Amino acid sequence: MKVCDFFRYLIILLCLSVAVSCERAIIDTGIDDDTEQTDNPSDDNLDDGDNDDGEDDGEDDDDTWNFGDDWVEDQDNSIHGRDLDDALSVADFIADAPDDGYTQVYVVGYIVGACTKNIKNAEFYPPFTASQAILLADHPDEKDESKVISIKLNQGKIRQMFNLVDNPNNFNRRAYFFGSKKVYLGITGMKDDIGDYGFLD
Repeated sequence: MKVCDFFRYLIILLCLSVAVSCERAIIDTGIDDDTEQTDNPSDDNLDDGDNDDGEDDGEDDDDTWNFGDDWVEDQDNSIHGRDLDDALSVADFIADAPDDGYTQVYVVGYIVGACTKNIKNAEFYPPFTASQAILLADHPDEKDESKVISIKLNQGKIRQMFNLVDNPNNFNRRAYFFGSKKVYLGITGMKDDIGDYGFLD
């Protein structure tokens, strides 16, 4: 066997090994190929522990969804393409939102005040002097510090849009925010990762 033949075989082996290693990996997802997939799977088929016997339970089945004690109308239950069926009330956000620091959820409530540095500096009545944060509650007349959450208004669009110093008409407006549960101003709130926000009125 000549040295030339040896290198030729070596090159052929290398080419074959590269070709074999470049095959597409097949990953089993556990989903049958015959199963139709949708972008927004319905929760209707999930067992949530409720016994649905088909009788009318007095709840409306139209395009309304509940945030706390108040109802909001929407045609497709979404804002900016995000599904708000699972949005939390302020009370639910305080009690049930994951506090791992990174799981983001929607919360909906009324802007009931402003604050800076600590909840002890909360302003529940106009005129407002703090533009760094707003306080959100389930009811527009809420003044109990244990029933509000703080929303940090970082410099930029979110502060320009929501702060009560420059926008006193935002007081008692209904708003939504998408972020993770953090401690801010000494209470539960949202801080630096607010990814979506807006008004519901």
